[in-house]
Amino acid sequence: MHICDLTWELISKGAFKIDKTANDHLRVTYHDPCNVARATGYFEPPRNILKATCNHFVEMHPDTIREKTFCCGAGGGLLADEIMEIRLAGGQPRAEACRATGANYLATICAICKANLPEVMKHHRVDCEVGGVHDLLGRALVLR
Repeated sequence: MHICDLTWELISKGAFKIDKTANDHLRVTYHDPCNVARATGYFEPPRNILKATCNHFVEMHPDTIREKTFCCGAGGGLLADEIMEIRLAGGQPRAEACRATGANYLATICAICKANLPEVMKHHRVDCEVGGVHDLLGRALVLR
């Protein structure tokens, strides 16, 4: 079970009180990590969480998501500074797909993507914060 499965199950059962307006300053899009999306077809739970925690969720172009996702540029263990030029070039298609949405927050569930994509966005001049799906849930949680 992926943590997003458990999280979505708990959200669906009403285990959390969520205030989606806590994320209203964000226009959120989602990056399907290639290791999860292509290898296992895992697409909907992270999106369900985002829709439950954000009022302004927008998908990237259909040719750039789900089984057609772009790599972040550091897939396959390429998260090394010595090959930064390759990582930045590899991440450019994702940066451009993100730019096209007008999003200012790119959510993902992969630690490697979260490490590489901020560098990619900065290099390609896409003004978009990169973070986790659960970060947005944390911002939207209301303590009972």
